[in-house]
Amino acid sequence: MNITKCGGYYEVEINLISRKLTWKHSGGGNEETYTKVLRNTTANKLIEELKLIELLNWKSNYVDPHILDGTQWSIEIVRKGRNIKKHGCNMYPDGWERFCEIIRQISGRKFE
Repeated sequence: MNITKCGGYYEVEINLISRKLTWKHSGGGNEETYTKVLRNTTANKLIEELKLIELLNWKSNYVDPHILDGTQWSIEIVRKGRNIKKHGCNMYPDGWERFCEIIRQISGRKFE
């Protein structure tokens, strides 16, 4: 999951097999990285929350053609067979705010 905004870039990678979460922020010449291992209950809650916001049903592309600069985001779900990719530029699916809240709660770090 990547989000690029003016003044910074957030990247969160969550491996549901190893339950390892890696959070990164880059901006202004600084980079910060944080890792942790999720509990089984937290990983299971994440999966349930992603089902509730219907992440898999989001369109693959959300773009506002009237804004030339701003926020870009992307999500990639890596799995056996075919990976699922979602991305956008200054436009977000229903459930986006809840998605960001879920990532903040699970990582314990800023994510917008």
